[in-house]
Amino acid sequence: MRALATPSRIALTAAATVLLAITLPGCSQTRPSYVWQRCLGGSDDDVALSIQPTPDQGYVVAGGTRSKDGDVTGQHGNRDCWVVKLSANGDIQWQRCLGGSDYDAAYSIQPTPDQGYVVAGGTCSRNGDVTGQHGGVDCWVVKLSANGHIQWQRCLGGSDVDLANSIQPTPDQGYVVAGYTRSRDGDVTGQHGDRDCWVVKLHRQDNSRR
Repeated sequence: MRALATPSRIALTAAATVLLAITLPGCSQTRPSYVWQRCLGGSDDDVALSIQPTPDQGYVVAGGTRSKDGDVTGQHGNRDCWVVKLSANGDIQWQRCLGGSDYDAAYSIQPTPDQGYVVAGGTCSRNGDVTGQHGGVDCWVVKLSANGHIQWQRCLGGSDVDLANSIQPTPDQGYVVAGYTRSRDGDVTGQHGDRDCWVVKLHRQDNSRR
């Protein structure tokens, strides 16, 4: 199994730490102070790779987890994508493990206009929450409801290594995904050699799980 390469080399061996920092107005040289901090995870390796504010003044965090205890429930095996919804005070409102029995990680999360969330990353799994995997590592896009339940998921790529590093909702209620590909088959055409940037525009999906 080929491990997924994270877009930034974040090495947290115990728990992912979420830190909200503020800078005092008019004091550009003043050292920032923090309002609160939270350690999230369990007894194994947990990492946060993306965080976004949410309309309810809270935050949504995405990354990966190998833990099966502590704050983590529903882990599928190996490393799972992990999504955590926090309140404005940093308290956990819900958490979801996404993936299968192989290596899965979430590198980008965004709130969506329907009060849900869209997650992008990579998967080596072919079971659990993952269907339609092409081989090797696939880009993986997952749409979550407001409560973190899977509404649909989509594997993108070919038989080599494909990874999504960023996702954004678009005005037509679709999504645009950016990352890279080494594949020359499956969903990928026009590959130039070695690793190419890869941009994919997705339609709006319905609420059925795919």
